[in-house]
Amino acid sequence: LGASAYRNHLVAQELRQSVNPEETILMSVSVFNPVAFDSHLALRQLIHEGVREQWSDALQKPASYADWIVMSSDQHRGDPVYDALVTEQKNAFLANYEKVYADKEATIYRVKKKMTTKSI
Repeated sequence: LGASAYRNHLVAQELRQSVNPEETILMSVSVFNPVAFDSHLALRQLIHEGVREQWSDALQKPASYADWIVMSSDQHRGDPVYDALVTEQKNAFLANYEKVYADKEATIYRVKKKMTTKSI
């Protein structure tokens, strides 16, 4: 395993144990590529740049699209999810999400119960 895959193993493990098959995750695969594969989640569950047309909308209104958010814990990592939700929107997403996991690599948020209706 490469260094980044090893660093992100606990993040992937947390997602694998917590995310249900019908739930969706907003996450940059350019930043967390090892997590996408090591978590063993279906790619259809991931809202990420490049495959999902909802990417831009989800960055603006994540609670309408994502049950979970994975973002970098490091503001200098170049994570577009962090940049959009923390830097640009000043953590407004926290009205609808709670932090459930954090380490030096990543922070995982889960939507608060019954706060969202996902768009399809």
